[in-house]
Amino acid sequence: MSDWTGFLNTARRLYKNPFEEQFMIHAQRADATACATFDFSNKPMNHYIKGGPKGIALLDNSGGKSKLKYVLDVSDTEDGRQNVRRPLLWEMTQEHQAPVIGALRNSYDIEAADSGEADRLGEYIFTVAQSLAAR
Repeated sequence: MSDWTGFLNTARRLYKNPFEEQFMIHAQRADATACATFDFSNKPMNHYIKGGPKGIALLDNSGGKSKLKYVLDVSDTEDGRQNVRRPLLWEMTQEHQAPVIGALRNSYDIEAADSGEADRLGEYIFTVAQSLAAR
């Protein structure tokens, strides 16, 4: 798998993270699925840190001075005893394709395909990318 394809696989799992964080996470743990700070993993999610994991270093530019912050992948934690919250790991399935295509058509004024529309999600995404690149 190419580096670009590998990065896109990481980015699709970590779609809520900003690009810079996706990039740093991919460079350190390309297989990460859901990352959160130590405090978030421990308190609201009620997960405990497994022995021996290494945090994933990210740049924190929120203050006046850049510093490192660390996150853990969910695979580096284990469930607490009670009130455990598991991260929602969204995955694109066949049932999601029709609503996504509909949203793309409506948002970007794309004409509907004649047949086999559910199998043409890639074509719709490519059409949107071409349209955005032409702007």
